[in-house]
Amino acid sequence: MIVNKTSFFLAVLLLGMICRGQIKIADCVIYVAPGNPRSVTRAAQDLQKHIELATGNKLKIVFEARTPMIALGSSPEAGKAGVDASTMKYETHIMRTAGGNLYIAGRDIPGDRRAEKGGYSYGTLYGVYAFMNQVMGIAFLMPTDRGTYVPKLGKAWMIPAVDKTYTPQFEFRGFPYVPRARGACLEWKIRNFSDGLGDSGSVIPNHGHFWSTIYPTPGTLFTRSGNRDRAVTFKEHPEFFSADNNGNRIYPKFNFALCLSNEAVWKDVAERCVNHQKWARKYYKLDFKYDLISLSPNDGTYCRCKECQKRYVTITEKEVGAWKTAPKSNFSITDLILDYYRAATEQIAGKLENTEVTGLIYHHYMYAWKIKRKKMPPQFSAMMAPYHLSYGPGRAYSKINESWHKWLDDWDGMFERKYYYGLDFWFGQSAGAPWPVFAKMRQDTYPVLAKKGFNGVYLYGMDMLGVTAAHNWLQMQQAWDPMLDAEKAFDTFCTKAYGGGGKYVKEIYLLTEKNLTRFMAAIKGKMGYYLTPELMKDVYAGDWDEFSSLMEKAIEAPKDENQAWRLNHFVQNMRIFNYHLEKMGLIPENKSSKLYLSDAEYVAMTPLRSEGGKLEFFLPKPKRNSYAKSAQVPVKEVKAVSFKAPAGSAWFYLTADFLVQAVSDRITFQIEQKASVNPATGKPYLDGIPYFNVFSPDGKLYYSGIASQNRITFPAKKGETYFMWIYPQSDTTYGHKWRIIEADSPYAVGTRIHPSGLQIHTPADSRLYFFVPDGIKKFDLIAWAWGSFELLDPTGKVIVSNRRINGYKVIPVQDADGYLKQGVYELHVTSSLWGRIRFGKELPGYFVIDPDHALQVTLDEKKLQEHQKKFRF
Repeated sequence: MIVNKTSFFLAVLLLGMICRGQIKIADCVIYVAPGNPRSVTRAAQDLQKHIELATGNKLKIVFEARTPMIALGSSPEAGKAGVDASTMKYETHIMRTAGGNLYIAGRDIPGDRRAEKGGYSYGTLYGVYAFMNQVMGIAFLMPTDRGTYVPKLGKAWMIPAVDKTYTPQFEFRGFPYVPRARGACLEWKIRNFSDGLGDSGSVIPNHGHFWSTIYPTPGTLFTRSGNRDRAVTFKEHPEFFSADNNGNRIYPKFNFALCLSNEAVWKDVAERCVNHQKWARKYYKLDFKYDLISLSPNDGTYCRCKECQKRYVTITEKEVGAWKTAPKSNFSITDLILDYYRAATEQIAGKLENTEVTGLIYHHYMYAWKIKRKKMPPQFSAMMAPYHLSYGPGRAYSKINESWHKWLDDWDGMFERKYYYGLDFWFGQSAGAPWPVFAKMRQDTYPVLAKKGFNGVYLYGMDMLGVTAAHNWLQMQQAWDPMLDAEKAFDTFCTKAYGGGGKYVKEIYLLTEKNLTRFMAAIKGKMGYYLTPELMKDVYAGDWDEFSSLMEKAIEAPKDENQAWRLNHFVQNMRIFNYHLEKMGLIPENKSSKLYLSDAEYVAMTPLRSEGGKLEFFLPKPKRNSYAKSAQVPVKEVKAVSFKAPAGSAWFYLTADFLVQAVSDRITFQIEQKASVNPATGKPYLDGIPYFNVFSPDGKLYYSGIASQNRITFPAKKGETYFMWIYPQSDTTYGHKWRIIEADSPYAVGTRIHPSGLQIHTPADSRLYFFVPDGIKKFDLIAWAWGSFELLDPTGKVIVSNRRINGYKVIPVQDADGYLKQGVYELHVTSSLWGRIRFGKELPGYFVIDPDHALQVTLDEKKLQEHQKKFRF
């Protein structure tokens, strides 16, 4: 017999490759058996696309098996190869070469329906992404195809032998506060094992602050659940709600509290949760097995009645370790909260057969100091949120990191199920500043939580992906695999994302982390989680020449086209941050720098980085206020007036909104800022970042800027009226306040920038003025504040005398003789007034500060009704 030696050797080579599990990619098809859910078809399409990009081979997607193949999902062929995840835990995937084929199959749910606890199980889809990442070396670093790193594997690439089965430990993987989850951004998240708008995984616990939902505002959607609204409930049972230090029950407005020493409240909450859940199942057409319920209180609130105060437990850093922000008044109500959780959960479980009830361990109830070690019901899950340790960069200070570990240890054994909620690596800003990746701290977080038996994590992502992509990518990767080597993964990201420039980008991150660690040690971790001028000065400005040099080296380093695209987004963020530093006077203007940004360029970027703009995913969005739209009430008429009176000179904190009428082609305001004393320097904290936004009469963002040396100026059209809001950003613990000291145009300050009103922090003898039109019999002045004031009518008569406010109060203003006098009324602050104030519906809702530059406002009543319905204000 004559044997062809060439054919013989090829056969031997092929047999050897099969024995070793290697498969020639060019010969494969992608096989999806009929009956698999749509997510498997999506997996096939995405795999086909990326194999072609990496190898140049476009594989056919077929629905009949043939060897060699990449078989996805459930199929008879996969079953014969022992690849069957149908009975495994949710989200499990198997990746295995056998018989000359590659099988990737995961725990999928028919029709991609929701799992029994509200989540999803895209086992095969995530198995395909794991294959692309771990075997092919593809990395989905940023949204869009240009954000994806695809290695050039070549047409002859061989699929190596592989045999892996993986189940994510974290059933719940929350990832909020990344850019809006749509389009390319949603696709990027899914490819990194993070489906959904903010929550992903097979379990989606209901854990948010829930009292406002089950005690609904009158006339809102949730009253349809059958739960009495809070106004009716307060009238019937004022004892259900919190009291002030004098025992006065407080009407449940924004972010109210319940009286948890009253056990009738526990029963009432449980009944309301059941009512709400039964209604929600029908209204939202929820078809999964479990009822998911939150018992979490509203944010940061508590009752001060005598019975509640008996349950207060004093805590100091001596007992619980260093903290970054102290609990208000240094007390804990954890034991009371646990009693409430325990009783309400038992009552709910008695009425709903399958339920998971979740409650926050947070704020005044985050420490386990002096609690009863009493077992919680099996239906209860804890959402562990160490507000005083990990909300912001506190753990960069070693003693706070030690406290974090102690806090975890103190809770050992208390809960059968628990999730972690943290802002450990997050920081709030709109400036484009590079923020540390914290690879070492990540290594001290995810593996620790995994070993402690946590069932899920909810850690914030960050927008501005041009400069935070490494943070977000690592966050998603570690949520999926908590044992991932974060430092090695960080190196991988920088190299794949930026090519030769990656080492310089990494040095920028590490320099930031080094400076931040020093800064946090100096202040002993005592700060919040927003960018402050102190941080800008000490972490960035002092070494800005080095930051700039590293950035320029990264720009000049070799890189491919996509790496250059990614780096350019990093550079644009750095330019925006350079602009901030210059405007704050922290670095000198340097027009020759590659990071220099002119005023015109900054303004031109505004629409590009706004919601819906071309660069909204990649650059910081213009600083905004969530109530900016609702504050833009429909104005019928504005009238510039002046009157003789002492200057108002009121001080504000946080945000204030204004109506301004242009008298020329430019509007200019000068503001002044004050803050409490920085204990590290003995001097006041630095001025906040003076952001301001201007909206045109049609409600569109017209101008977004940063005041230079506290001077706000923008172009205008003479005679036009603009909405403007001002927000000098700093840390809320620094006691910042500000005021307008000069204006060249008539203006009025609104009271709708927050549901509770204008936010003031003004000393005694301050004055605010307002207009009362003809035909008004009565109006309400509504305060959620502390301090005292008096009201004077246009004749100077005191009509409300030295009213002392200690919390929420509705003050009716009327004249016993009939209609109130038309004209200018004065609110005279007689002792320091802090809090929020607004008017009832009887008045337009605007104050005047400067009698020489006053604006009288008349609203369009018909349009106002529609506006109020739209925003529920």
